[in-house]
Amino acid sequence: TRDKSPCDPCSAAFMPLFIPGANRKSQGYRSSLSHQRLGVMNDEALQWGGFGGATHGADRIGPPGPSQQVRRPPIMQAMPHLNLVQLIAIWAVPGLFAITLHEVAHGYAARQFGDRTAEMLGRLKLNPIRHVDPVGTILVPLACLILPFHFIFGWAKPVPITPQNFKHPRRDMAYVALAGPFANLLMATGWLVLSQIGRLFFAGAPIGQFLILMGVAGIYINILLMIFNLFPLPPLDGGRVLTGILPVQWARVFSRIEPYGFVILLLLLVTNVFFMLMGPLLVGVLGLFLTGTGVPMPLMQQTLDLLRI
Repeated sequence: TRDKSPCDPCSAAFMPLFIPGANRKSQGYRSSLSHQRLGVMNDEALQWGGFGGATHGADRIGPPGPSQQVRRPPIMQAMPHLNLVQLIAIWAVPGLFAITLHEVAHGYAARQFGDRTAEMLGRLKLNPIRHVDPVGTILVPLACLILPFHFIFGWAKPVPITPQNFKHPRRDMAYVALAGPFANLLMATGWLVLSQIGRLFFAGAPIGQFLILMGVAGIYINILLMIFNLFPLPPLDGGRVLTGILPVQWARVFSRIEPYGFVILLLLLVTNVFFMLMGPLLVGVLGLFLTGTGVPMPLMQQTLDLLRI
């Protein structure tokens, strides 16, 4: 259905950053991510077949003998605790790219379907300042840090869309809504490649550790942003998609939820119902991508601890 207003803001890039160590339910998320999807590698495997070295002979069982041991530089040295400045340096670039390109993708998709509203308002720029919402990007995340919540929640400034400019408003709006999560999926793949570069070409060097940490952070924030925004509740992207594929009469009824969508979303987060519904998908996709980095389980756990995930 067409929006009555001349300009319909496409759903903003909502960004929940769960802090798993905050309560038992979140620790269950961490346990699922670590053990169900990534597998378990013991200390001996870490020493001989993982970061510390390699074995010779495909038929050998157990660690190699002294004469057969071939030492390789470890992928990552023992990493100290990261201070606040280091954490910001690692998270800032992936976070800004995740939010900015998510919104820009909405605008570019809308332009492809005939709506140039975002372009005329300068919202197709990669400058993060153009996409920052003072309340959603700054005040609300700070409030979540101060209050005893187990997540950090925020959003970017929504991209303005004029559905009347589309040839097929309902269908085209669904495609525009999907563009944001799809951009996050592409970025997560890019960060996976970056972590692989750090592991394969800069093993043991500080730059390699930095690339792996930033790559894991980029994977985490983009997959989380993608899964979260695909939740079928207006004004999230998933709600827009569902509105576009439902029969017209049902879509009209469903779209009436949108004025209350933000309150419903907060309730789902605070009560942890959102994770109960979307957790399995989130854990599965995150586990798949983190496994793709090639970082063995023990150091992946250390990496997640360092990033305070």
